[in-house]
Amino acid sequence: MTGEEPDQQAEAEPQGAPDQTRRPNLAEALSTVVFLLAMLVVGVRFAVDTVPMMVLATVWVMLVGWRCGYSRTRR
Repeated sequence: MTGEEPDQQAEAEPQGAPDQTRRPNLAEALSTVVFLLAMLVVGVRFAVDTVPMMVLATVWVMLVGWRCGYSRTRR
């Protein structure tokens, strides 16, 4: 139990690539809100259950997140 253990542990961790994520631009951010509202309108207009509409909206948000680089697992 010396004072060198935390330094050795930090050196043992791999120095991976820097974080390659970015914030969504204005169009991507607004498209998620517009898509969600459109799904709600379509659901009410055509009497579609809420669950499929929310699944589609979630897929859209996941697509925007993937385009921004959030598909990798974080460790």
